[in-house]
Amino acid sequence: MTLAPRTPQTASLTATSVSALMRQQTGRACDMLALWRHRADERSQLAFLLSALGPDFVLHTGISRSAARAEANKPFWKP
Repeated sequence: MTLAPRTPQTASLTATSVSALMRQQTGRACDMLALWRHRADERSQLAFLLSALGPDFVLHTGISRSAARAEANKPFWKP
């Protein structure tokens, strides 16, 4: 197998594609961190509402108290 000689043009294409891939992966990681933060905030708020407002709050939401508690206790990385 013979490799094509590296020229400045092919080297810059490679560097450009690596740079683009790194930006894409960084963007995905930031999106995932933002999603995890959003989940953590929502679940924390739900846990607070369950403790502060009691069972009447759950009746008005249309879900059971056990389902609300299970959602509030989920780790942030689980959907």
